[in-house]
Amino acid sequence: MKKKVIILISIISIVVIGIIFCLIFNKKNNYNVNGFTCHIGHEEYKTSIGVIIDNETVQEYNKIIEELEELEDGYEKYFNLALNYRNLDDLDNACLYVLKSISFNEKYLAYSMLGTIYEEREDYLQSEKAFLRALSLNNQHINTYKKLGSLYYIKMRKYPDAMYKYYVDAIKITNYNLELTKHYASYLERINDIEYAINVWNGILGEEGESEVINNKILELEKKLEEQS
Repeated sequence: MKKKVIILISIISIVVIGIIFCLIFNKKNNYNVNGFTCHIGHEEYKTSIGVIIDNETVQEYNKIIEELEELEDGYEKYFNLALNYRNLDDLDNACLYVLKSISFNEKYLAYSMLGTIYEEREDYLQSEKAFLRALSLNNQHINTYKKLGSLYYIKMRKYPDAMYKYYVDAIKITNYNLELTKHYASYLERINDIEYAINVWNGILGEEGESEVINNKILELEKKLEEQS
């Protein structure tokens, strides 16, 4: 009887140790800041996008990382570490360090980078959330609007009605920014809304002035529209 009790206690001890180990392991491999989480070393999240980097470039980035590690903790240190790890196609560490930078200072550039990293890890809902957070901090950052627009269309496959509303609202907020308007015109081409794309390019031409590139673009689209008629 005593032997059975000892065996039972041993089994329970092993199970408890296993549970504690799992909890500790998971804690070490999940980093949380302001409602955003980076899952480090989890198979369901991509850790790279398969970029091929030559050895010389890898050594250069690693040297920069070593120098950054010596700096005092703060936003700049961790943001630049994230940038260099992403350049090395190490999405785990890029995600970890950009969140660490945010823990020091909530800057829109960090959230915009976080959105890109989440997108590369195929976590599209978190990517959208990070881009929107970036825009809440700076609603004039054109590159974030463009990245969010591409996320919606290419990865999340939003319907055209939703995309029209997104771009029109964004263009109004940014005071009819031409770069963003061009991005919208390119989107219209991609969904084959040729007539509307021509209208938008003509509007850009009116604002920007004479442009051989845009004139050629309009002629090309008009020819395509005629072929479709």
